[in-house]
Amino acid sequence: MKFKKPVGSFVVLTRNNRKEVFLVKRSDFPVWECQGGGIEKGETPKECAIREAFEETGFKIKLIRKVAEYKSKNAQEITSHIYEGEYISGEYKPEYLGCDGKWFKFDKLPSKMTATRKMMINDCLAIDKNLIKKNEIPAISIQNLHLLILLPIESIKYLLKIII
Repeated sequence: MKFKKPVGSFVVLTRNNRKEVFLVKRSDFPVWECQGGGIEKGETPKECAIREAFEETGFKIKLIRKVAEYKSKNAQEITSHIYEGEYISGEYKPEYLGCDGKWFKFDKLPSKMTATRKMMINDCLAIDKNLIKKNEIPAISIQNLHLLILLPIESIKYLLKIII
């Protein structure tokens, strides 16, 4: 049976002339993430990106541009829409108990990030402003091996949760 990945939208949220990015540390698996999530019925990818950013941060944002479209390795359809967003106003309010949010300089990103989220940020910073189309990096991949080393117990618990 093939698993159909839901379609989502994500925001690489920047400020200070694209010198910093806002990331949220998840409560269920302690990695730092860009804001984003699944597109709801009747919602456009842009609307989803703005909604998810607000839900996960409490910030008002402005979308600057669509950066990329990613597909899962075996998918024909787009699975992730990636936008660059700019912080407008607001104070950080975590969506879930145990989440943490923080601004990071682009050259000092945390080590506890998935390869796909790092790819999103790098794509956002790319000089070429054309829409990027590529495959996502699978969660279980050599590029994410560092997370198993940094977070061995959390990784095993998380993997068991998604497998069972």
